[in-house]
Amino acid sequence: MTAEQLIAKLIALVPPPGLHMVRYSGVFSNAHHLRKAVAPEPSIPVVREPAQIDLLTAAGMPASAKDLGPTTPSRIAWAQLLARVFAIDILKCSRPGCGGTLRATAAVLSCAEIALLLHGARGPPGAPVRGQLSFFN
Repeated sequence: MTAEQLIAKLIALVPPPGLHMVRYSGVFSNAHHLRKAVAPEPSIPVVREPAQIDLLTAAGMPASAKDLGPTTPSRIAWAQLLARVFAIDILKCSRPGCGGTLRATAAVLSCAEIALLLHGARGPPGAPVRGQLSFFN
């Protein structure tokens, strides 16, 4: 078998877009008069509007659990996920001798606030010096 013949056989196996691969006949076909007796009716899903919770208080501080009301979390907290995966407790202070619990104190929402907090931090890297080799480009 040549390469062209192999490709032709593979192309013949790929269905055209939008074509259903499973076709039902007999009692399971859509138009059969006994279909209701053998196939269950599709259930109509209940569409619920997603509930939006406030993550910040009116003062711009992170909302605590008591501010959010009695809700059961449907997801695992990110700190618990990190503890499971990396076996570290991200909410414990890492300074020697401290071991206290860390907590969120503010939410940074604008670029100006970020620049204020990062004042004095290392800036973005400059252009490479001419003639210098770079292995990471």
